[in-house]
Amino acid sequence: MSLTPEAINRIGELATASAGLLPHELKDEAVLVPEYMSIRDLEKYLPNRRRFRGTMETDNIAAFCEYVKGQSSAEVFIEAEKMRAVAFFDMGNSASPGHCEHKAVIQLRSSAPYKAIKNVDGEAMSQKSLAEWIEDWRRYLNCFDDANEDLHTQKALASVRKMTIETARKLESDQQNMGHKLSAMEQIDVKSEGAQLGGVNFTCEPYTGFQLRTFSMPLSALTGSENIRLKLRIQELDAIQEEILEEFRNKISSALTGDDFKIWMGSFSS
Repeated sequence: MSLTPEAINRIGELATASAGLLPHELKDEAVLVPEYMSIRDLEKYLPNRRRFRGTMETDNIAAFCEYVKGQSSAEVFIEAEKMRAVAFFDMGNSASPGHCEHKAVIQLRSSAPYKAIKNVDGEAMSQKSLAEWIEDWRRYLNCFDDANEDLHTQKALASVRKMTIETARKLESDQQNMGHKLSAMEQIDVKSEGAQLGGVNFTCEPYTGFQLRTFSMPLSALTGSENIRLKLRIQELDAIQEEILEEFRNKISSALTGDDFKIWMGSFSS
């Protein structure tokens, strides 16, 4: 009986595997098996897992900290830019490394009002869109006029809806001995009947449980087309976001005290 090339290869693989032709330093770390063989884990047939593993996920700081404190120890990494933190409970150390298979993750979610101002920040809107946005979020904002005085919301809405573009053309003539210089300047203004909206102050919690913050959003008008485009821009946004990030770090570090919990700024991957 003749053997097929495939059968011959299989026999060779089995012989190599049984001979254990591995470098000496890998004897206890790896096993040589034929290419066509696969490993079947029998853990699911055991009464218990070999070790605890799993991931707890939440967007609530109190729940995250409570779960972490329920463990014997943890390494917590705060990713400030992502408003995210990860706690590892089986990380081990360089001398005795763990598998990093048991962890807790918190990913903060922006509150609806905070998301609303970030969505319109620097975006050009029509008069109708801005008026609707002010109506939708009116309980979170206070309007002010172009003199930075308080402006009632109804007057602010009327100001937005009734804005018009006014164009003025000015001629200047400069008579000189050797010639005559004539120049024209065109001035474009956005006008509104009555008081004119200058912007809004928007107050909200950026994330659940965080302190209230007021975001000043002055209004500007774009007149490059036939239709008026209006833009709200959050002032000092970068500085405010840094304060929010610091508040996030403080909430976690103040809740997880003691030598059993180590707090790090940054991320970790294994």
